[in-house]
Amino acid sequence: MAKIVKEPILLKEAYEAKKSFRAILEEDITPKEADKKLTNWVIDVLEKNNKYLNKFIKTFTNWYDYILNYFDGRWSNGMVEGINNRIKMIKRRAFGYDDFNSFRNRVLVEFL
Repeated sequence: MAKIVKEPILLKEAYEAKKSFRAILEEDITPKEADKKLTNWVIDVLEKNNKYLNKFIKTFTNWYDYILNYFDGRWSNGMVEGINNRIKMIKRRAFGYDDFNSFRNRVLVEFL
């Protein structure tokens, strides 16, 4: 008898949960409304008992108050995190640079 693989089902659940989470983030709602919607979202996700989503929910609940702050002014540090990541990648490739100015110029060229 063939073994039934559950991984695609777990992956599909995770993808659908991500889409519904993203939809909440994109709505123009108050922090109070977001609190209700996100709480319901967490309950729905926990009912699925998906091992990947459960790990995310643990982290999500630890940072819940800060995530709700996003709905106050729609500020995100995502752009800065992306810039920092790109600079780290340049730094990893920059072992041949002789001085800081060469590294600095490479970073500036990257962001033109």
